[in-house]
Amino acid sequence: MKIIVFIGNPGAGKTTHISLAFNRLKQLGCPVHRSYIKTVFVVTQLFDKVGLLSWSAWRFAVALDLILNTIILPVIMYLRSILIPSLLGKRVVLIEEDLPGSLVDYVHAAIRLNLLPIVRLSLGMFLKLASIGRRFHIVYLYCDKRLLPERWDKRGTPPETNLYVLVQDLVFRIWLKHIDSKISVNT
Repeated sequence: MKIIVFIGNPGAGKTTHISLAFNRLKQLGCPVHRSYIKTVFVVTQLFDKVGLLSWSAWRFAVALDLILNTIILPVIMYLRSILIPSLLGKRVVLIEEDLPGSLVDYVHAAIRLNLLPIVRLSLGMFLKLASIGRRFHIVYLYCDKRLLPERWDKRGTPPETNLYVLVQDLVFRIWLKHIDSKISVNT
């Protein structure tokens, strides 16, 4: 089974390129599966809905979400990206985000909320999973950062902060140094 992970800034074209690759592989008769894996902030959203917006409550909720994601995300990643598709006879799996996207969320949260001790523990576990990522083929999509706000506006998504985009670039570059099978595409 070939696993191809698409990473890049929001607006760089991940969803578009996965759709193009998925449709083309299906046309060629290749059994293909498509997956999206990203950090989920369930506790944080719950705190937000209940109205617990104090800084300490917010930090606690984000920290709890990051810890839960450390436990849950690898299991979800394995089930959705490897086990289920292989049981269904899929030969190619296309994944949007995956572990590098989650690492971005961890590092960004650590910087924004000063959660370095908690995030360090979680990052340690994620980095141990990096050996799994070495079996994947990575497609890194990037573009001129000045184009991103226009792309976010065009697709109707909220703009990302400059810090988040910088953290993404840093994490992706570090991650790519440890991956043998990769390609970078300027979109």
